[in-house]
Amino acid sequence: MTLSFRRLLLTVVAAGLLSLGFAGLASAHLVSKSIVTETGECTTADTPECSAAAVYGPNGFTGTLTFSADEAGDTVKVVDYICVHTPSDAAFKSFAGDYTLSLTNSGAPLGSGSYTATGGQDCAGSGSVAVSTSSGVEIVVPDDLTVEYTVSIAGVTAGAGAEATFASFNSIRNDAFDSAGGQARSISVKPPTNFIVPESPLAILLLLTGGAAAALFVVRRSRPAGVVGA
Repeated sequence: MTLSFRRLLLTVVAAGLLSLGFAGLASAHLVSKSIVTETGECTTADTPECSAAAVYGPNGFTGTLTFSADEAGDTVKVVDYICVHTPSDAAFKSFAGDYTLSLTNSGAPLGSGSYTATGGQDCAGSGSVAVSTSSGVEIVVPDDLTVEYTVSIAGVTAGAGAEATFASFNSIRNDAFDSAGGQARSISVKPPTNFIVPESPLAILLLLTGGAAAALFVVRRSRPAGVVGA
């Protein structure tokens, strides 16, 4: 075999490997994932938001999924589940349960569904280990590439219920996978406390206006007869 032929062969092999590498990148739909904590949205390690406990609200855990730019308009299936960690175990393990995942884009529904995740699976490797992506929620990746998620676990309630469920773990992580081989993991954070999600502004407004009306009624009742208020 001549030297020039060897060089040609090596060039062809290298080009083939490079093209396979780019194909792998193109199929990686999910590129990042956040999780909401008691101080905000955790996106970057060692920030105040990522040093706080995760929030499990009335609809479960929440956050944002981000997809790669070349996947806008593609149809994928997504699964999302919690991985938990204990001081005595070096690995994060999948948390068993019946999960319900809802995906939206700027509040507009994209898709929702339920599936069962197997517990105790090592979350360190690539690919979903707890549930097949074929069981996931099917969506069309939006043009802005961002998808808001809520994921709840059957039997787990907000506040004290979530705190008790995850009390034996020192850290949790939210992992998501899509049917094209993409995956994204949130930063690991502290497990939920009995933190209660604040009421909506409308509910607060109703309380305030109701209190003001009651106070005005008391003032008027306490005035002497014949005195007219402004």
